[in-house]
Amino acid sequence: MEEDLKDIHRPQGEIVDPLDPEGYARRAAASAFPGETFRVLKEKELRQFGAYRTRRLVLEAWNRLK
Repeated sequence: MEEDLKDIHRPQGEIVDPLDPEGYARRAAASAFPGETFRVLKEKELRQFGAYRTRRLVLEAWNRLK
């Protein structure tokens, strides 16, 4: 956990495409951070839609702001 928070903006921990589920899974598995903020929402959407829909929609909206 301490390593994750020491330099939260370090580029070596970032994934190229934030919508890539495999890249995100690799980064999450390598992290010592204790949990996810919206775990319950993520699990519900994975069951209902087969994908983490809110994450995709937020990232797409964020990219439009650039």
